[in-house]
Amino acid sequence: IYLTIFITTILLDVQQCIDRLFFTLCHVTFIRYHHTCSIPTHSRDHRRVDSNQISVYRLYQHRLFRFWGI
Repeated sequence: IYLTIFITTILLDVQQCIDRLFFTLCHVTFIRYHHTCSIPTHSRDHRRVDSNQISVYRLYQHRLFRFWGI
């Protein structure tokens, strides 16, 4: 029983680390993507995409801060 609890704890820690790495990667990727794609081809399309990017960014930022405990 103790071994099962120990393994479960390790798996949860590993899962949390993977999530932290994943969201950190998404955070960095978003920043790079946003800077490289900041020149709009059509202002209307750019505005729509930009608002979607911001909402995704806020979601990732919220999760990133929660996972890192900031």
